[in-house]
Formats: sequence, structure tokens, C-alpha cells
Amino acid sequence: MDKFLANRYIFLFSRLLIGLLFVFSGITKLMEPVQEFALQVEQYQLLPQILIMPFAYALPWVELIFGGLLILGIWVKLDAGILGLTMTAFIIAISQAMIRGIGLTDCGCFGEVIEVGETPGQVLIRDIVLMLPIIYLFFSKTKFFSMDKYLLK
Repeated sequence: MDKFLANRYIFLFSRLLIGLLFVFSGITKLMEPVQEFALQVEQYQLLPQILIMPFAYALPWVELIFGGLLILGIWVKLDAGILGLTMTAFIIAISQAMIRGIGLTDCGCFGEVIEVGETPGQVLIRDIVLMLPIIYLFFSKTKFFSMDKYLLK
């Protein structure tokens, strides 16, 4: 197991995959009016009305900042932890919407700029699969091609 967690190439691939995905997601949400993303958040019927706009303002920046830091290899474990919690929140949001029979028109993953056209079940499976490289990064034992190698001595 230690050899797997120390694999430099899995580490780099996971970092770039998850980092680029979250940066792209954050940018696409920032390209549209925040009210559009807030409507997508509201369709989940999960947050109190008073928290929808603050969440809609904050999430794209969380995705962009921590995705960018992950690409650069700065604070990889922290980034993986925060993005893992973010992905867990997405999984919970999709799951509760499916259980409650809420008809989601779009997951809101990439804002209104790109409509992925996935069913809620497909989004759930995709998000669960994407948790695997995030978990790997959190427990990884390498700092290959990352700034952490120099910052965390």
C-alpha cells in the first residue's frame, strides 16, 4: 500500500485532473451572473434561502483557489481535504435531491456556460468516482513535482 501511495505518476495525474476540473468549474460559474448559479443552488432545496446567495458567491472562488493551489502543488493535503469536503457536499446534495424526488434540470456543476446533460444518477456516480483521486491525494506519501516539496521541509 505504501508503494501505491508513493507513486509519483498517480499523484501528479490526480493533482492535475482534480485541480483542472475544479478550476474549470469555478471559472465557468464566475463567467455568469451569480443569480444564475444561485437558481441552480436553489433547485436542490437544501440551503435556507438566506444562505443561497453567499454560497453562490463563495463556491466558485473555493473551487478556483483550491483547484489552482492543487495544480501548483501548494498545500496538497489541505487542498485535497477542502475539495474532498466540497465533493462530499455535492454527493449529499445530489443524493438528497434524488431521494426526495426533486427534478433537477442541471447539476450546476459548470454553471450555465456548459450544460453537461447528465442525469442526477450519472452525476452522483461521476462525483463518487472523482472522490477516489481526491482521497488518494489526501493520503499520498509523495510530493512529486509540487511546491510542497520546497515549502514543507
